[in-house]
Amino acid sequence: MTGILYPCPGKRDGSAFGYRIRKPQSAGICGEKHFHPYLVINSHGHPDHIGGNHWFEEIRAAKEEWDVLSLGNLHFEIISLKGHTKDSIGVLVQEEGILAAGDGLKEGLWLFNYGALSMEELYGTLKRTMEVPFDYYICGHSSKLYKKEKINLYLRNIESLNLEHCTRETAIGFDTYISAYENLQVKSQIVFTMDRLQGHGKIFFPCLFCGNS
Repeated sequence: MTGILYPCPGKRDGSAFGYRIRKPQSAGICGEKHFHPYLVINSHGHPDHIGGNHWFEEIRAAKEEWDVLSLGNLHFEIISLKGHTKDSIGVLVQEEGILAAGDGLKEGLWLFNYGALSMEELYGTLKRTMEVPFDYYICGHSSKLYKKEKINLYLRNIESLNLEHCTRETAIGFDTYISAYENLQVKSQIVFTMDRLQGHGKIFFPCLFCGNS
């Protein structure tokens, strides 16, 4: 699956800026549907996001140091979203105020598997992302359009994280914990392994080890 960005005048539902292409849909999708011009950008290096690279002649890998890319009348700014992986990026569509976030802000945000950073580093990324000028975001593994304010729920989730309230389960072979936070029927989940918490204690996460001291 590979992310494709292309201009689609008049659309504000986010569908113009993030596609995850499965193999049966990939052959000729850009040609048949006339999605021109387009950019193929890897938001991070996990196999489910780079597996379709061979279907395209030119691929843009994730690089924080990019400035702004132009495509038609649109401008795309690369935003660091490190956490899910150390090199995760998002692409800000400046004219539309939409951030294509890959898995950096996905539902049930995964903080485990190879390349994942610490909970503290994720927290810093979320704080910085709230300072970026956009109104909505789209993410991997979902077709929904999310309000920027939902990022605050991930911040509150981390700030109130309590291991006693987490659900424990196995995910793709990893022993993980799920921390859930809900406010006004809007939910956030962070799925993590214990090693993502190493080096952090009660000062940074005041509820993290509640009942375990």
